[in-house]
Amino acid sequence: SLGRALTDLDRLAMSRLSARYRDSDHASEKSILKEVEDMKVELEKWHKQLEDLEVKGLTQKLIQESFELVDVLEKKLERTEEVVAPLSDDPQDVSAMVFLQAIVQALQRSFVRLGQSPETAVTQMIHEDKVVEEKFVSAMRALQELQVDESNPSVCLFSEEELKAAYRVCDKTEVTKSKFLDYFKARYVCVNLVTMTDQPAVKGSKTIKKLAVHEILEALGSEAQKDEASGLLRVKVREKDGKEGYVTLESINGTTFIKTILPHQVMMTTVEVAVEEMAEALTSTAKQLDSKMRGNNGPLPDIKAEVTKLRPRIAQVQQTLNGLKKKVSTAKKLLAEIEEKESTRKQEAMDRYEAERMINSAKDLMDLVRPMISEVIPAAESLKAADTTSSCTIQELVKSQTALENLYQAIVDLRQKLDADKRYVKYVTSGPLAQVWDTLNGFLAEIWNPEEDCQKLLYAVQDRRKKVTSDAQKAVSAALREAAAKDGSDVEALFDKLRKENSSIPIEALRDFVGEALQASEVELGLENYSSCGFSKLSLTLLLQDYMRCIREISMTSDFEVKTAKTVKKLIVGEYVKVLEPAKNDEQGMMRVRCQALSDLSEGWVSFKGS
Repeated sequence: SLGRALTDLDRLAMSRLSARYRDSDHASEKSILKEVEDMKVELEKWHKQLEDLEVKGLTQKLIQESFELVDVLEKKLERTEEVVAPLSDDPQDVSAMVFLQAIVQALQRSFVRLGQSPETAVTQMIHEDKVVEEKFVSAMRALQELQVDESNPSVCLFSEEELKAAYRVCDKTEVTKSKFLDYFKARYVCVNLVTMTDQPAVKGSKTIKKLAVHEILEALGSEAQKDEASGLLRVKVREKDGKEGYVTLESINGTTFIKTILPHQVMMTTVEVAVEEMAEALTSTAKQLDSKMRGNNGPLPDIKAEVTKLRPRIAQVQQTLNGLKKKVSTAKKLLAEIEEKESTRKQEAMDRYEAERMINSAKDLMDLVRPMISEVIPAAESLKAADTTSSCTIQELVKSQTALENLYQAIVDLRQKLDADKRYVKYVTSGPLAQVWDTLNGFLAEIWNPEEDCQKLLYAVQDRRKKVTSDAQKAVSAALREAAAKDGSDVEALFDKLRKENSSIPIEALRDFVGEALQASEVELGLENYSSCGFSKLSLTLLLQDYMRCIREISMTSDFEVKTAKTVKKLIVGEYVKVLEPAKNDEQGMMRVRCQALSDLSEGWVSFKGS
């Protein structure tokens, strides 16, 4: 080097100077020294110029390398932005992506159910090698696996707009058949370092490559194969560079090497890896730039000045990267929230469907009952108010009773249905079914008073009808007895006379026999129990003749007045008597009746009660 040349020149001059000093005079010595000094000055000048050139060259090289580092970093950022670009942090876009994944999974289940390949199954949606949006939406709305109730297809889990949004996730313009079928390919993600080999069996296989964590693999087989020798499950896969081989799913001790990953998770994983690599590149570049600004003896001013000019570009990269990180974080959080929500979509849809069914069913029943309540109860209340005046007819009572019975049964059925539905949603605290509880409670409160009023009015109308019927029966009985007495025929003769060729007496014959003594409606009401089968001999006998049963031992006497009467016989408990004359009170106010004992045909007077 130039430095060593100066040192050697100095040594040479000194050695020669020493030799000349011994052989020459003093003037010659000074001349030599001066030459040496001049040469040293010249050499030092050259040395300084050379050093300046070396520093300048090094400085330019370092500056150029610094700019190249930043250029590479910016280009990497551009590629990272391209990777992140498809990722959206808009809730609607993320939701549509999750919708699509749910649809893909439902289609995969349908492929198994139908025993079809994806290529065959999606044929109905394809036209000119494109998936048609209208056909896609129509097919998905009819897909059994996308119904609220798969056993009874009627309501799709997704609306038409949600299905269209899922379609547009595939592509903003048009979806090709190949791109759509790509969603049905099984994929894996590497979660722990593992080797890809060329054979299914671990033993004897050769390594193709070492798989990195987060690396995405495409499955080439439908199912994993078991390596009998090692007991490990192995799958055939293809990595990003197109290399194919076999990878172990899980080790014997339970360590997972690769696991299945969904299409939208593939994109998220790819984006996260790209952003992570970009962050590492930025850190590495910053460190390299810092090292280039410092030499062995401290900072190089020229380099520092030039590299400082790169700071805005580095800051811009950092800012952009922060924006990408924020976008990824927001999208990831949003995706997790929507996936959590979508995981309960089917249950919520079923709950919503069941809630709508219960509420609509209850509303339909209420719509049937309300008009009945507003019509039947006021009419029955009017009949009840007319009870004391006896202005109502038996037809009105029968009609009111029938209407009240129908209304009461309808209310009871409705209440039981509402109570059963309430028990179904009793422990539900949120969601569509929770609203059913309040709705049903409102309906139950609405029918509470009408049910009580209906029951009370029904009892009142029934009592009223029983009284009117009893009065009619007594009137018919009295009229028949009076007509029979006028006719003078006994029961058998009268029965034969009225029945003619029939096995029983027609109601019309009895009505004609009674004549004008009673109104036709009274006769019909008094004999309504016989309207279907006619009037038998026993019925006529019971109607014309009263019988009584002894419930406590008592004497039968010969005369009406107890004081002058003699005992005819003792009536025992359970003995029956035939009434011969209507009952009447004696002087002491005791009700007595003339009768005949059926056991021995003894006749006499008997008191209703003892003294």
